[in-house]
Amino acid sequence: MNKTVKKLAIVLLALTPVMVVFAFAQRQGPDINDRPRHFNRGEMMMQVLPDLTDEQKEKIKELRLGMMKEALPIRNQIAENRAKLKTLSTTDPVDMKAIDKLIDDNSRLQASLKKKMVANHQEVRKLLTDEQRIVFDSRAGRGDRFGRRNFMKGNCRGGRNGDRPFFHGRQSQN
Repeated sequence: MNKTVKKLAIVLLALTPVMVVFAFAQRQGPDINDRPRHFNRGEMMMQVLPDLTDEQKEKIKELRLGMMKEALPIRNQIAENRAKLKTLSTTDPVDMKAIDKLIDDNSRLQASLKKKMVANHQEVRKLLTDEQRIVFDSRAGRGDRFGRRNFMKGNCRGGRNGDRPFFHGRQSQN
């Protein structure tokens, strides 16, 4: 009896990985890898908002493109300042006046960028119907920009750390 139980336990242990593989192979629902690579946040937003007209879609695309064009040089300057800040903070002796100036400059740039983003958000809202606005407002306040941010922590429009594509601590493999 004891040998039979041991044999059964060994067989079950050997089959467990196989059963797990089959269980995962049978899962249902969308997979993050099924999404087209070019699927960006603006397109995702348009998929979430109900009954957008072609005119609304076009105007939202124009607003988004304009915002991207305005934001790019600001984000680039912020990234340059962060690199300079890192260099200045690791030199001996440390130049605190230069560090303070860079911090103040980045704060000003970030505030400017945030103001532009909020203004753009309000322009998009003006284009929407009441029903669309409710969906838009309920999604926008989460900080997840229609589900993208939680997945790609460091890569939000160049990211907090532009060189980190997915999660904190994992460097780019370029």
